[in-house]
Amino acid sequence: MASRLRIPARVPPSQALFSSHLTTTSRRSLTISSPLLKKKFQHPQKRPQSKPQPQPSRPPPPPPPRTSPSGPSSGSSSEADTLANLSKIYRWPLVGAGVIVLMTSFYISSVITSLYLNDKSSPSSSPCSSHSHIPSGRPANLTRESAISFDCGLDLPERLSRIKSMRKELSSRARGHVLEVACGTGRNLPYYNWTEVVSPLSSFSSEEQAQKSISRNAKLLDLKASRLYSIFSSSKKKQTDEGLDEKVIGSMEGEVLSYTGVDISGDMLSVARDRVRENVPSLTKIMRKKRAEPMPAFASPTTPETVVEALDGRVRLVLADAEQTLPPPVEGKRYDTILQTFGLCSVADPKKLLRNMAENLKPDTGKILLLEHGKGGYGWIDRQLDEWAPEHFQQFGCWWNRDIEGIIEETKKEVKGLEVVGVERPWLHGGTTYIVELRVRSQQAQK
Repeated sequence: MASRLRIPARVPPSQALFSSHLTTTSRRSLTISSPLLKKKFQHPQKRPQSKPQPQPSRPPPPPPPRTSPSGPSSGSSSEADTLANLSKIYRWPLVGAGVIVLMTSFYISSVITSLYLNDKSSPSSSPCSSHSHIPSGRPANLTRESAISFDCGLDLPERLSRIKSMRKELSSRARGHVLEVACGTGRNLPYYNWTEVVSPLSSFSSEEQAQKSISRNAKLLDLKASRLYSIFSSSKKKQTDEGLDEKVIGSMEGEVLSYTGVDISGDMLSVARDRVRENVPSLTKIMRKKRAEPMPAFASPTTPETVVEALDGRVRLVLADAEQTLPPPVEGKRYDTILQTFGLCSVADPKKLLRNMAENLKPDTGKILLLEHGKGGYGWIDRQLDEWAPEHFQQFGCWWNRDIEGIIEETKKEVKGLEVVGVERPWLHGGTTYIVELRVRSQQAQK
């Protein structure tokens, strides 16, 4: 047996407290002598571990505050997210509003600038010296040179205000035998389709006519099968075109068979003559570059005078007063389309002019297309139009503050069968521009 370990008596009192521990430890180290005991102590038995007690759940710690790339944000994250969402939502509306304001400011500034320039250049040529202003459709002291400058002065304002695109759309809707009232310098001439005017169907042989009819019907079928045709063909459009034979050349929009332009100013028609020569194919080889004799002056209000006649009368420019009389078409007694741009503002009696146009229009199938300017839809706009009306009349010879819808409604009471097919007032101009389509219903159709 192992000998016991005794604590010497000289152990200090401070160590005497640990005497029992030292005795036990020494005893264990000295009494381990058998192999079994060594194995026992080398591989102790595993005691069952007690199950850990569940700990009370704690809420997760709050996320750290978001920081911007440049540093910590001054506001909360929710406010930053709200501002970011608002900027995404209103970004494009704000851009669109800015573009609209820019275009409107350009249009207004160009009109005001042209008025000031005209006032400074010709202060003594104002036809507004008295309070009784009677529009005649002719600016004061008009010559060929002033007609050319007048025409060039319209390029920028009409481009900025989209009047040019409106002219193009309106002229592309003309068909058949077309009469343009108050054609002026011929600003609509580049937008007509002159194919049938230059090469009419009657000029081809029977075989060629049959081939052209087949190709035309194929184009018509393709047009009707298109998605855009089904979208834009409204009930009003169908009512307008009822009675038309689509197989007949000149019944579809854009198929112009003949053109007659009427204006009261020979100087304006001299500029229109140059445009006819430039825009109608094959006329550059037939017509002279410059007219040999000067344009005649307006003489008789009841006798129209033809100043340009080409392609067997299918293209004509006539000097006449549209309020008094209109020349008949090349074929038939009435026109398929009567078009007028900014003419009701330039005559002394606009209702009389509308009545005259309605009398020269084919009933049921014919249409009157108008592009006019007048009173807007807002009081402050109308006040500005009234204020600038004399200066505008001085330059352009027209009153832009007339009540166009009121004139049409009063004319409807005087002309039986006159109906309004549609009226458009582009919001970009504040409702001051009118695109109107009229027709005249026959007595049988009215029943």
